[in-house]
Amino acid sequence: MNKVVYILHGLGADSHANWFPWLKQELKNKGYTVAVPDFPCSAMPKLDEWLQVLHSVMGQYGEGILIGHSLGGLLAVQYLLSGGKAPKVILAATPYAKFPLAPEIDGFFPTVQDLFEIKNLTEFVIFQSDNDPYLRPDDGAKWVQALGGKLTVLPGQGHLLSEEFPEICQFLEV
Repeated sequence: MNKVVYILHGLGADSHANWFPWLKQELKNKGYTVAVPDFPCSAMPKLDEWLQVLHSVMGQYGEGILIGHSLGGLLAVQYLLSGGKAPKVILAATPYAKFPLAPEIDGFFPTVQDLFEIKNLTEFVIFQSDNDPYLRPDDGAKWVQALGGKLTVLPGQGHLLSEEFPEICQFLEV
């Protein structure tokens, strides 16, 4: 069976940022089909445009695991809320609540009621560092409380912007 993984970048990033190329190659070496779409205007994102791109790409490859970094994690949640399906969603350094430093992403945040509606639709895995400058210390725990799943807190990894992210592979059956 061909497994499909989608890696979703965050604010101000693209498909070549951070650990995305590394993970893409690791997964391809294991027989996965991997898509890392570039979303438009990543410095001033619009939810409807990003969802349109994601729905289009998923239309090409079919249902798969969603791995969202930061804003990409919020996009993955919004994808589920828009009726999309995924067997597993991995949120990496994903903010749980709005924060004043980035009002351009306010439209990406779901409501608590929205989260209740998708809680049992898929398996969730959450990664957060203990010193992320953009997240509140309890953001990861709030995702687990809202959606269930497993939280892994990585020591001293900031906003998870490294070139490799081997910890994620254990949750992909790689």
